[in-house]
Amino acid sequence: MTRAAVSRLLRTSTHIRLLVLGLVVLAVVGSLFVQAGAVTTGEHLRYARDLREIRQVDAELNTATIASRLDIGSWQAVEAHSARMRTLIDALHDTPSFLTHEERLRVLDQLDSYARMQQHKQQLVAALQEELARITEPAQARHQRLDELSSALLALASARQGEVLVESYAAGYKSAAARTQAHLVLLLAVALGLGVFLLFDCHPAAQDDAGGSGHQRRAQCHRRSAPQCRG
Repeated sequence: MTRAAVSRLLRTSTHIRLLVLGLVVLAVVGSLFVQAGAVTTGEHLRYARDLREIRQVDAELNTATIASRLDIGSWQAVEAHSARMRTLIDALHDTPSFLTHEERLRVLDQLDSYARMQQHKQQLVAALQEELARITEPAQARHQRLDELSSALLALASARQGEVLVESYAAGYKSAAARTQAHLVLLLAVALGLGVFLLFDCHPAAQDDAGGSGHQRRAQCHRRSAPQCRG
């Protein structure tokens, strides 16, 4: 086998090696790109908005219930807030996809605790409505029962449980953002590494091409007469 043939074979081997390496790197970069973009702004904004609203609705539900108990409000407002609360709790069960399985379980555990507290609040609200409807009961006993139910409703730590729910999600979001940042850094490192490799790997191949061309010219010169080669 001539030296030129060997040189062509080496160049072909180099090109195949670079092609295979390029495909592997593209697969790795694609995977890192997908993971780097895992934290979607839309999902986060939707969940954060619902968390803010559920705490606001909880406070408004307390206010509307007490106002209705004092005959300065409407039970329709209480029912509207209660329905909105149920809708938000259902929506919050759809956690963002960028949370890990463990992070999702922690958020859902706090959400279930919050939901149970809201169910208890709804029972107290229903008891208040029933008590207010008992017009035949002695006034003193009736007012005492209403005060007890109102105090029990206000004593529920739903506001604090709402804060715990927000904190559990915030911790998961912070971890997801850190993972995204790490994937972006790794993606940049892979891209830079690929560039450096191609720079140094293609340089010897170019030298081989130049050397092969030189060998071909010298072989042609040997087949010619010496004066022609010197010319």
